[in-house]
Amino acid sequence: MTTEDTKIERVIQHSLDNYLNNHALRNAIWQIPGIGSMLDYVIVSAGQEFQKRRLLQAIQYLNEAMSLIEDVKIDKSFLATEEFYDIMRLTLDECLRTGHNEKIRLNCKILVGSVVVDNTDERHSAADFISFISELSLTDILVASEIYKKQKDMPERFDMESNENTELKFVVNNGWHNIRDICKLSETDFSIALTKLSRAGLIKETLGTYVGYGGGLYLITPAFKRLMKLIQYFNEPLFSYHTGIQ
Repeated sequence: MTTEDTKIERVIQHSLDNYLNNHALRNAIWQIPGIGSMLDYVIVSAGQEFQKRRLLQAIQYLNEAMSLIEDVKIDKSFLATEEFYDIMRLTLDECLRTGHNEKIRLNCKILVGSVVVDNTDERHSAADFISFISELSLTDILVASEIYKKQKDMPERFDMESNENTELKFVVNNGWHNIRDICKLSETDFSIALTKLSRAGLIKETLGTYVGYGGGLYLITPAFKRLMKLIQYFNEPLFSYHTGIQ
């Protein structure tokens, strides 16, 4: 067993001890009809293994990510701030809450991106991005990834008066109508994903006139572009997914 494994087990054991010693909480869980005893088992036994795997996975990803950053690119002064501590704590908390390695990896990419000197203007949004991602499913992030691939070369501004360089024309001309088929989603699931991504501030509904257009087409936001700049050092897609959706 490595030193890192030992440290992780100590952290998890401390959390478990707190639960075991909280008799009122354990009794309340046991009283839940039908599943109380199983919940207690998961917390006491299986929960330890789940947390250990997730924490080890996060540490592995953080190690991989930091190895890509040259030492001169690390903002050492930022590491000593409360802001970095808060981002780090939030990252680890969210990693422990998800069983999806892909989301753990994305959280870690955001954390590491926040320490890069070139990301001074973006790092203040890191905690927001991690919180937003916690509300998104793998399918939601898959849809976001496909939208970004098609719209990443979006111009800085659109000419809404000429009807030539409009948001709507850009979205349509860059393959919007192929995205749902690429993701192999039903209309309902695709619509749910768009709603959640819009609520997270990563996309917005497009404006403009178009024959037969009744709404429902979306454009990436400056916040989405900020997220991608934060993690661009990885030189890989927003999301490396293995969700069973091909």
